[in-house]
Amino acid sequence: MAITFCGLPLRAHPDLTATLLPWITQTCKTNQTRIFLFAGVFFIVFISVFAFFHSSSQIYNAPITNDNSVFRNRKSLDFLYYDKSAQQMLDYSDPILVDVPLDPTGAALPLKVIDTSQTVDLSYGVVIDCGSSGSRAFIYSWKRHSGNAKDLLQIKQVVKNNKPVVMKITPGISTYSSSPNSVNSYLRPLLKFIKDSIPPAKHKDTQLYVLCTAGMRMLTKKHQGLILDKVESTIHRYTDFQFSNSHVEVISGLTEGLYFWLAVNYMYGNLQQYHHPVQNNGIDRSPTFGVLDMGGGSLQIAYEVEGEMRELYPKHVLEIDVGCTDKSHGHAYNVFLDTFLHKGGNAARDMYEKDLISNSTEKLSSHSRNVSNRIHDPCLPKDFTQTITPRSKYEDFTVIGTGDFHLCKQKLVNYLEKSDCKDYNAGAKNCILNSRLAPRIDFNKTKFIGMSEFFYSMDDILHMGGIYDKHHFEAKASEFCKTPWNISYQKYVNGVYHADKKRMTLQCFKSAWVSTVLHQGLNFPDHYKGLSSVQHINGSEVHWSWGAILYKTRFLPLLEIQRQSNQIYHPFKSSYYPAALLAHSGVLIFMCITIVLFYLLLSLIKFCVHSRGIKRQTLKRVGSSFAHFVNEEV
Repeated sequence: MAITFCGLPLRAHPDLTATLLPWITQTCKTNQTRIFLFAGVFFIVFISVFAFFHSSSQIYNAPITNDNSVFRNRKSLDFLYYDKSAQQMLDYSDPILVDVPLDPTGAALPLKVIDTSQTVDLSYGVVIDCGSSGSRAFIYSWKRHSGNAKDLLQIKQVVKNNKPVVMKITPGISTYSSSPNSVNSYLRPLLKFIKDSIPPAKHKDTQLYVLCTAGMRMLTKKHQGLILDKVESTIHRYTDFQFSNSHVEVISGLTEGLYFWLAVNYMYGNLQQYHHPVQNNGIDRSPTFGVLDMGGGSLQIAYEVEGEMRELYPKHVLEIDVGCTDKSHGHAYNVFLDTFLHKGGNAARDMYEKDLISNSTEKLSSHSRNVSNRIHDPCLPKDFTQTITPRSKYEDFTVIGTGDFHLCKQKLVNYLEKSDCKDYNAGAKNCILNSRLAPRIDFNKTKFIGMSEFFYSMDDILHMGGIYDKHHFEAKASEFCKTPWNISYQKYVNGVYHADKKRMTLQCFKSAWVSTVLHQGLNFPDHYKGLSSVQHINGSEVHWSWGAILYKTRFLPLLEIQRQSNQIYHPFKSSYYPAALLAHSGVLIFMCITIVLFYLLLSLIKFCVHSRGIKRQTLKRVGSSFAHFVNEEV
């Protein structure tokens, strides 16, 4: 039986060119094929040249879905300090700044709160802060960008009835490390709240980020991954927000400090280029505030430094650009960041109390005469008594406060851990807490904002929130400490103090710790008047989520800039994928190759139809030891 192909007899042969060569030669001689091949090559070259000159830096709002990108690995900013190319991939965008009016002293004046729930033409972004005690959802909105590359987005917290739209659920998500499947039911009430707070038509365009802090940092990488995977699957299942696994991560203390620095300076309007211009790298712009944040367990500090500090402190100085283009550095800043574990108010008290009991236990164990289990503590209010049970065979200790503020400060100096500082406090180097080196601060030019414990210690009981004055603060703190406890407690019952009982008992210690950290730990001058303690700015709570949403939406203004400069030619599309993105993605090349192959297939069919006219005897029979394919008609 003869086997034919396109009317041609086939024979088994090691080299099939004897069979295919005539067809290839015949096909390639046709003018249509040559013209098409030349056109295809020209088209591919044209697209490649277009993509090369139309820089990929112009592609801004396209979602990043590359599995090899830094986002897919959930890496925080700390992992990007040494990789500039990775920093450029960040979807941090930052549009921010509200044009904040300033009074003659340089402080921001309150802005009028706008109920954004009544505004239709808004874009939305959400940050879920997964903390150690619970998870809070912060919802932000912004109007369409002005189209000026020097302007930043005017991001505002969404409010209803003059109250910020915020919801908190408890406990912290880290408590589900042993049962990650419970994350689904844990998050659903929070997600429902977010969905109900944002117009349904805006859901698909709303950016959602889940950022976890201290509680999650204490877990192993394995348990972190299990929880984060459940977070991702839950959000994909119950919402249609703009969300990928690059939007959920565990951030470090340094990242949290950076976000606080961005939040404070954004909310005060210092990232604008219009007020109090100062020359910085040849650019006129506003000076920025340094930030101090003391929580229960840790302390963070962040402030702007000169660019050359990056070489001296490569792990702690980050160059961050919150502008919407890479060509202009008007919004680029070099920020020094550091975090100190166990230097928060509660952690410091725990260490102090542990040593207090330990020293007393040693005295009891020596069987000395006249040794009592009563301990006098200068860091507690006068006559306040506290019973502590040590982890030993000894009986309970009774701690009695003596209310000696200055003696308390002397005892707390040892917990600053500066014994290794030596003679570093010279030139550009400055030795601070834990004997670490930091860039020297120009206190004549730099102002600081103190948050959390800095505000609570100054305002909850002493009513001194605002501009910090060391001598006035210590005088009032000392007066509170030496006031008999029964008198202070009666004031508490009468509502004089905006604090709970625990704050009352620890006020003496924490105010002494704040002063010690500032002046002996961070080397703030005694006469320094540039620190202000705050809890709210322009009617909104100061929270690092402001800095996070600002940082992660950096490139969004470019859409409006492109529209106004007629760089986007397809207004009927979503504008998420401009032509350059299509060229870079390889889609056009794939289409070109497909068309070429399709045309070659048509040519093959055409050749098969006309090949029966070719004389079969032009193909010689070739023998084979394996098999013979012959045409019996020959």
